[in-house]
Amino acid sequence: MKIKIVIACLILFSGLSCNRVSVVHINKLNKPATGEIIYSLPKTVVIVKIEYKKTTYLKGPYSEYAKRFLGITDGIIDNRSQWTIAKSEVSSYNETDPKEYYALKASCTTPYQKMHNLANEGLIILPYSLLTNNSIIESNIPSETAETNIFKTISIESFYNEKNDTTYQEIVKDSVYVKVPVVRSVLENKTMEQKAREAADFIIELRARKADIILADVKNIPDGNALKIHIDEISQMEKEYSTLFTGRSITQTITRYYTIVPETEKMEYEITGFSEKEGPVFTTAASKIIVKLDKSDKTDPLKKISLSIDAGITKGIVCKIPETVSAGLYLNNNLFCKRELKISQLGSLVTYPIR
Repeated sequence: MKIKIVIACLILFSGLSCNRVSVVHINKLNKPATGEIIYSLPKTVVIVKIEYKKTTYLKGPYSEYAKRFLGITDGIIDNRSQWTIAKSEVSSYNETDPKEYYALKASCTTPYQKMHNLANEGLIILPYSLLTNNSIIESNIPSETAETNIFKTISIESFYNEKNDTTYQEIVKDSVYVKVPVVRSVLENKTMEQKAREAADFIIELRARKADIILADVKNIPDGNALKIHIDEISQMEKEYSTLFTGRSITQTITRYYTIVPETEKMEYEITGFSEKEGPVFTTAASKIIVKLDKSDKTDPLKKISLSIDAGITKGIVCKIPETVSAGLYLNNNLFCKRELKISQLGSLVTYPIR
């Protein structure tokens, strides 16, 4: 009987002690916090990741002779770049809201256990979470500078012609000045037209050699895998030389990250401009990439019972129920990516009961 009375008393006193709980906004503290646990409400940051594809078109050094020597009419005739949006993602993370710090003080451990549960649900942020910087974004941005030595194979011939140059030198012979011819060898750089002609002749020679091998019109033809390797090598060499006339294209993938912090009264955010010629830039000619947020208003009913912190101390844990928001990415008013997110600062402020 005495044991039952003791247990009943313990339960009664524990219940009474847990009633001594106070939660107050940190700006309302009359004195420095002693013994309180400081926590904050979350603020959601939206991350937009856009993967751009940049294709650089480079004309060949012999492009102006492509039609004349090889009959090629569809080669690249000018250097230019073309950008497209290859992939996009929208995500979010929570960070502490510097305007929403609270101090909780209790004489039992129950509130602290509740706080851990709320923190796991993302409704509050505890002190140890404040030290974790999960907002660092690593951007994978490769060099946008194209290779300088794109056309590695220019010619198998020398770049100069050797010719004899005759000059005359006056010498004295039998007391008479006589002009004597002096012949010397000089090197003269070939013109671009001459180099183009040699490269075109070599391409035609490679085509003829490949045709002879395929048609078995040469002696000592390799067989089996060796034949395939031989033809592939000739084809690769022909391709390399042909780019001197047709030009080359280089494709790069460039990733950019953008962050926005949604505000209550603002539902559209311009994050960058985009041009098919220049990529992600802010210019008058560039189109705008806009993030549009569409609230579901699922937490509106809670606003009728939202806590007014200005009233002072409360006995419940102050937390934020996030609002469900549809985040869309638009280019020229055309939607190209959409994601549903939970935005804390657009939600409702409520209290979570201790008991």
